[in-house]
Amino acid sequence: MNIAEYAENLFNLAYSQEMIDFITSLGGTSSDEWLMKVTAIRGYYFFVFYKSTSQFFIVGYMRRGNNTTDFVYINLNNAFILSQHLLSRFRKRVVANGIKYDLRGRMFDILEHSIQTLININEEMYLCNTGISDKYNDNYFAWTKFGLIPVIRYSDIVFCGTTFISVDMLNEKQKELWDSVHSKLLEHNLLRGNRK
Repeated sequence: MNIAEYAENLFNLAYSQEMIDFITSLGGTSSDEWLMKVTAIRGYYFFVFYKSTSQFFIVGYMRRGNNTTDFVYINLNNAFILSQHLLSRFRKRVVANGIKYDLRGRMFDILEHSIQTLININEEMYLCNTGISDKYNDNYFAWTKFGLIPVIRYSDIVFCGTTFISVDMLNEKQKELWDSVHSKLLEHNLLRGNRK
């Protein structure tokens, strides 16, 4: 099974009755902190980050044959593969006191060091298609408040983030895209931190 098929299976299982039952059974938290629970559905592992049964996000865990690990962020529309290179770049440029670790380690050791990165990426992430670059074939980018993620499209629902470019490192066209998406999100009151 290739990476796109695996991610698509994760996406489909994230909307299965088993996952719905699992999420429904989660309790709320009295603080503003994210909690995490792990579940396995039909041999696939998922990490559910939640504050309540209505405020959560799902990350699938994917271990590849070459002993590397990727996480698959799942939302309503797609499965977004967060490659190890992307997570490493994001941590180095965004998460304070970035932690270096071996992505070939045990699943829970890897996740422990990735949680804050995953939560930060989840806070604001929007996929956009644009012709701003000859370097990135598909011209898909994911917008985050911290920068842009060049994206490869594997299928209608499976996308893979290849690296992370922080706002201060964007070239002129990328910065224009980042500013344009940011303005539209503000205009439509879609940024979580700016909602009334």
